[in-house]
Order: sequence, then structure tokens, then C-alpha cells
Amino acid sequence: MTFSLRANVPPVANAGPDQTVTADLTGYGTVTFDGSETFDLDPNDELDYVWTNSITAYGVNPTVQMSVGTHIVTLTVADLFGNVSTDTLIVTVQPSPDAAPTIVTQAQGQTVECDGLGDNAALQAWLGAHGGAVATSPNGQITWSNDYAPGSFVYDSPGCAAGHVTVTFTATDPQSKTATTTATFTVVDTTPPVLVWYVDDAVADDAAIYTLTKKDLPITVRVAAVDLCGGATLSKFSSASLAGSSKVKFSGATYTITQASVGTSVRFTASSVDDCGNAGAEEWLTINIVQEGKGTPGRKQCEGLNGSGSLGCDRQADAPCYQPGNPAARNKQR
Repeated sequence: MTFSLRANVPPVANAGPDQTVTADLTGYGTVTFDGSETFDLDPNDELDYVWTNSITAYGVNPTVQMSVGTHIVTLTVADLFGNVSTDTLIVTVQPSPDAAPTIVTQAQGQTVECDGLGDNAALQAWLGAHGGAVATSPNGQITWSNDYAPGSFVYDSPGCAAGHVTVTFTATDPQSKTATTTATFTVVDTTPPVLVWYVDDAVADDAAIYTLTKKDLPITVRVAAVDLCGGATLSKFSSASLAGSSKVKFSGATYTITQASVGTSVRFTASSVDDCGNAGAEEWLTINIVQEGKGTPGRKQCEGLNGSGSLGCDRQADAPCYQPGNPAARNKQR
């Protein structure tokens, strides 16, 4: 009698039918694999089962958690002799109809210094980044919206551009489920107003001394308080004779030197405060009366009121009132 030994044959892997499950509110679905239909022609052969995808599981019927989406899972079966067989199944995890976005990072408030242009660039950048908020949803990609409206800006005080606006950002997923987060955009004004001096209606340099003759009389001196971020008023405007004798008349916010002797020196002093409570430093301008010679008052530009520095203060005063979010608006001198 002749005996022949049959070689050990590989097992036949069977990963079972494709599956479709529904995720819970966490965005994961519970899946139980079924490799029970796998078989091996060799008697008493022990088999190892390994299921692989984004997860790794072992055994004939392991239970795993899988994220929303479509997954191709591979079952690898090996016997004691190292023979291997594979099979695949497709697992589809559908989003839960009750799942909603989750705010991972709450929106953050932002504080900016008033720029005299409505702080529009900073505001739009903050809104466009939805205050730095981050949201996720098992249902897919998030889209953002917000409830900002220029009319919702709350001013700290009348005439002052400083204030704040509170904005609610809404995250919406493909299932129209939403989640919200709220933050505040704040504008502060810490910059004092600027004084603009005029000698006979020509813009003059402050802290300067002007030499005039008696034939130049009468001479007028006035000063205006200008602020980027709201209204400004004079808190002080006075005159004093430092030497000689003069007759100075004040009318309609203007000083007029009507008479003065040669050698007279008149100093004008002013300070201002804006509607946000910022007080400017005290400034002065001095006029000396001599027999001959005349100093021509220099033109002073509105420092900080425009990028080029070439726009006169008298024109700047005619600009429209400041409005947060309005890039065309500037301060208007009161």
C-alpha cells in the first residue's frame, strides 16, 4: 500500500457582506466584523484573523468604532504553516441625523487702536477669520457666517469713536446643523487731539515765535482742535503779554492784536481734549512786534491725519464723521 502526504493548503478568507451603519453623535459608528464563513480544508488547522484599515482588529467577530465615511477593510487569515488568504468588505458609516457641529476653539475678542478710517481693515480681517474660532462636524465641511451689522456698534460716549461690537459666529454643516460662538471687537482711542494754529488764517507752527511789525496790525490768532477719532474741543485758549504793551481782543474763538508798541511780545497758549477723554499737551505761539521785518507763518500739516502728510488741516476738518467699518470716513472737527 502506498501513502501520499497532501501539502497543507491555504485557508479561504471570507470577510462577510458589505455593511452600512449610522454614526452616533460623536461621529463614529459601531461595526462588528464577521469572518465566520472563512474555512480551511486542513483539519484541525488553527487560524489567525487580522482586520485592517484605519483600525486594526483581531478575531473572527471583533467590534470596532469607525468614523463617518466609506472604508475598505481587509481581512487577512493565516494558518499555522504560514499560508495566507485575504478578502475585503466595504463599510459605510452614515452621519447621524442628530449630529451637529462642535466648536473646538471659541471665537476670541480683539482690541485695536482707532485708526481714523473706521478700523475697517482690522474689523474685516477679524470677521473673515470668524474671530479665530474652529469647528468640526461629523457631517462634513463647515461654513461660517456672522450677524455683524455696522449699526450694532456701541460707542463709549457721544462723539467718541471708541466702542465695541459683539458678534455671534455661526458654524453650519452640510446637514444645516449649527453651532455658535460669540466674541467682541473693541476700538479704543488713546491718542490725544492735535492743535492747529492759524495766524491771519494761514496755518502756523506751534511753539514758534513770529516777528511782525506794527504795520502788520491788526493780526489774528486762532487755534482748532482736530482729532482722528471723534470730536475735540479747546480746554484752554489764552493770551498774555510777556513784554511791552498791547491791546488784544477775543471774539468768536479768535484773538486779535489790534494795537501794540514796538518791543511787545504776546504769547498765546492752548490745550485740548477729545470726546474720548484724551487730553493733549499744552502748546504756545509767540508774536513779537518790532520796527522792521516780518516773519512769514509757516504752514503746519495735520500730523497723523493722513498717510502722505500733504493734506491741509483746514481741508481735513471738512471730512465726514468717523464711523467704525467705514473706510471713507474720517473725523470731523467740531
